[in-house]
Amino acid sequence: MRLKKNITRVGVISDTHIPTHSPSLPRPLLDGLKTVDLILHAGDFITLNTLKELEKIAPVCAVSGNMDGCEIKRTLPAKREIKISRFKIGIIHGYGRSSDLPLRMRKEFEGVDVIVFGHSHKPFNQIINGILMFNPGSPTDKIFTNTNFFGILELNKKIRAEHIEI
Repeated sequence: MRLKKNITRVGVISDTHIPTHSPSLPRPLLDGLKTVDLILHAGDFITLNTLKELEKIAPVCAVSGNMDGCEIKRTLPAKREIKISRFKIGIIHGYGRSSDLPLRMRKEFEGVDVIVFGHSHKPFNQIINGILMFNPGSPTDKIFTNTNFFGILELNKKIRAEHIEI
């Protein structure tokens, strides 16, 4: 994927599960993504229609998740690394139990500044051993939390990550 220069605002989502958990992407998510230069999706789309809808807003860099079907798994890798400006970002959906998910995902990458992951549907924003571990939560499912979220990464001299409640 060729990324344009000067990417400073990145939308981060995961576990959209369309149409299983919602018939469509929520309007507050779509509105929030209008200001981003790039969208990262950490898997569990369910259908390629969601990917196509997101691509109408901004370029999308994504991975497949455990609930994605063969069509998506043929289209998207299970994990990937991208470089934006001077920052290296690892993207993976995740697997297994939630209790130690960030620590397991940390072991999947070397030499990255940020690891974006999903799977648990729970927002997570913490530095572990010098790596920003960021799970945006789910914009459509509240199975393990009371609120839906997506995330924003601001890439300037440093990386700033925040969760946006919808």
